[in-house]
Amino acid sequence: MSESDFRCGSYVRSRIHALLGSDPGHLRPAARAALALLRQASTHEPGTDPSVWPYTAEAIPSDMSETRYRRVEQAIHIALTQFAVHQQARSGSMHDSRQSFGRAVRKLADTQAGTGEPQETPVYQRFTAMAQTSSVTALVTHSRGIITQLRTHEIPFDYGRYADDLYLFQIPGRAREIQRRWGRDFHRLSSTESVRHHEGATQS
Repeated sequence: MSESDFRCGSYVRSRIHALLGSDPGHLRPAARAALALLRQASTHEPGTDPSVWPYTAEAIPSDMSETRYRRVEQAIHIALTQFAVHQQARSGSMHDSRQSFGRAVRKLADTQAGTGEPQETPVYQRFTAMAQTSSVTALVTHSRGIITQLRTHEIPFDYGRYADDLYLFQIPGRAREIQRRWGRDFHRLSSTESVRHHEGATQS
């Protein structure tokens, strides 16, 4: 694969599928060991933990510029190590290509809100803080807390798209675009949800 063809999201999806196999509830011993290593590396600086290089760096094209390689390395490391945290002790896959990060957070906020407003929940406070930072370090701190809560409620999302977002977030001038998309996904209701939301407002 050439540098121009490489996509962080495709790489992350292929790694997750290879780790989980066809039955995430019955992982191979090697996969369990790999996920444990990735969890342990979730607080490490990308590229500094040799134990996870076979999962986060193997097969990344060597002809990338140093700047692009560093962004790719960060995005893949963050996505895969956070996925490993999300997947721990879960029988189903916490990667779901049908659901974006913003939609997953909305589901969590709705769960926390009960009969209240999702904008009043603790996860929404973390989400808005994440949507206002320009620092990758701060973004990871906020997202780590969100993913721990998503794991508790077994709410999956698309880690491939998330990895692509993390890559774009690092490009000067692109962070706000990614944060706006996360916000739009959070606030965008499906047609069924819109009807339910309207009926609830009418009855109150």
